[in-house]
Amino acid sequence: MLRCHPHIPGRMTKIMLFFIFITMGSSCAYENEEELFGAFTCPDEISYTDHIKPILSSKCVIPQCHDGVDRSIRNFTIFGIVRARAGQIKQRINDYSMPPSSADSRLTSQEIDIISCWVDAGAPSN
Repeated sequence: MLRCHPHIPGRMTKIMLFFIFITMGSSCAYENEEELFGAFTCPDEISYTDHIKPILSSKCVIPQCHDGVDRSIRNFTIFGIVRARAGQIKQRINDYSMPPSSADSRLTSQEIDIISCWVDAGAPSN
């Protein structure tokens, strides 16, 4: 009769459990939010006043950021400046360089999508 080392069955059980948990954990992963929530669809009409300005006011027009205190082109309280820089704003929020990671004002995926839709629609002043 062939006899195995007494610790081998315990090791095999642990190894099998390890692979089972790894397999289960990897089956719950999502590659992107679209798989989980579905693709974002731009609304028919995005209003600067109703949609964009509130996001900018709460996340960008804050002290020492785009509040216009330094009277520079970073003043997002003025629609003309926001519209002129709309493409740059879209780029910076989509590459997550703005707001900075140190800020407490991170944009949600939905806020990024809304701003992107507004820019893609030509940044209207409605």
